[in-house]
Amino acid sequence: MGKFVCRRCGKCCKERWEITVDFHEDILRWIRERRFDILKHVVINPKFLLNPGYYHNRVQWIIDTGHVLFGDVAHRCPFLEEATGDFPARCRIHETRPQVCRRFPYDEQGRVREDILDVCMGSIFYHSKKAEEKGLELTKYIRERRDLRQAPDRWELKEIARAFRDRDLKIPFTSDIGLRIAEELLEEKALAISEILPHSPQGRCQ
Repeated sequence: MGKFVCRRCGKCCKERWEITVDFHEDILRWIRERRFDILKHVVINPKFLLNPGYYHNRVQWIIDTGHVLFGDVAHRCPFLEEATGDFPARCRIHETRPQVCRRFPYDEQGRVREDILDVCMGSIFYHSKKAEEKGLELTKYIRERRDLRQAPDRWELKEIARAFRDRDLKIPFTSDIGLRIAEELLEEKALAISEILPHSPQGRCQ
């Protein structure tokens, strides 16, 4: 089977899933790189605030895209530049993108995922050989694998959207609360996050 080739369509950057960021692998790297343009888009996952036990009380950070909360596919990753004409889609932070984006579309075993065939054009080309080996038409193979996806239930999106409006569930990384939580997550106090972020009357990060 051939190597996976990204088609740079940008569709994976507009799907209804959280773009999670790892505190140690992503956030601390962006702090060291002084990428405040990225950090200002990082928020605590509102789903964690609603049900921290589901995440074993470990704070989960995400890129604030909006679509995962409201099911609005018009929203997208703020760092995506859409494809135009002869120019493919591109990521404005590709060189330091989150680990979850670096791993996509591979699973934990290093295999190209089969549950994204309706999202990723590259995975369709990759798995066409596999479908052929199984003696299946690719369209039938895609239909069979499409059910593997676990998109958010409509009721869940509505509940989260309602709670988001009724309560202050948007906690940016650069807010006082976000920085305090981040500092508590550090294993050693050698790095004081709040001291290296620029301060301003309007907020911590510009």
